[in-house]
Amino acid sequence: MRRPELTRSTRLRLLTLLATLTLVGCGSLTDSGKTSHHEVDHSLPDHWPHSLHDLAAQIRDRARRLTDGEGDDPMEAELSDLVGWTSQVAADTDLSEREWLPIYHTSESVLGNLRGSRGRWTEALLDQVIRLADLIESAAETLDSVVAGDEPTRSTFEPAESPDV
Repeated sequence: MRRPELTRSTRLRLLTLLATLTLVGCGSLTDSGKTSHHEVDHSLPDHWPHSLHDLAAQIRDRARRLTDGEGDDPMEAELSDLVGWTSQVAADTDLSEREWLPIYHTSESVLGNLRGSRGRWTEALLDQVIRLADLIESAAETLDSVVAGDEPTRSTFEPAESPDV
């Protein structure tokens, strides 16, 4: 079967289109402010934690304010967000899996209990979320001590190896 021939004007149009796309491309990184093609096109909420210390502090602050009766619906929603983000924020650090798992399980337990209470932050849930903040803070301090060189790189949650006899 013979391939149909393109007219001269069609070939010229296709060549012009190809040259334009080659020169212009699909936009540049500098035009969009991105430094990578993999950057996400959405912004983070204002209460997104910047570190484990910040996460623990934000959880404690909102739990304290809710306990003291100073909270409102947006604050309750933010506390739910923070607990929901906990495992992701912790996973983005240098915590070992053994250090991360208790944080993950506790945050999932809080979220499950919150669903069970139909989204109401009960006193028992607020106590549980404070324990989660304590666990997060402990993990953050472990990371800080390793970075500062105060402890060996072995995790404080991992058992010490027995000396060779």
